Amino acid sequence: MRRNGSYNQINIDQFFMEDTVFEQVVKEAIASIKGITGLYQSRLSFLGGPVRLSRSKNKIKIKVYLSGEFGENLKEAGSQARDRIGEALRKLGGIEVERVDVIFKSVSSKVKG
Repeated sequence: MRRNGSYNQINIDQFFMEDTVFEQVVKEAIASIKGITGLYQSRLSFLGGPVRLSRSKNKIKIKVYLSGEFGENLKEAGSQARDRIGEALRKLGGIEVERVDVIFKSVSSKVKG
């Protein structure tokens, strides 16, 4: 568009993703990992959601709060989650991930039946 004899610049090189997209990416990345039952959902909304981001210039740090399955190797599951989340974000938008912290906030037993 032209304004006062000059053009408004639109930077098409910038790339934006809403925080909800990050949560969806994390859900997909952890969906098939043995020992993880899902994202931890706190009943206290003021504590924040299960996926929390810190951004610096070109990098992000991400904290992911998970629920695990009792009796499974949560250390291995957490390691897989960390690797898959980082890789998914790099593939999705070329995002440089400085760090992925995986925190298990709850465990539940297998449902028999």
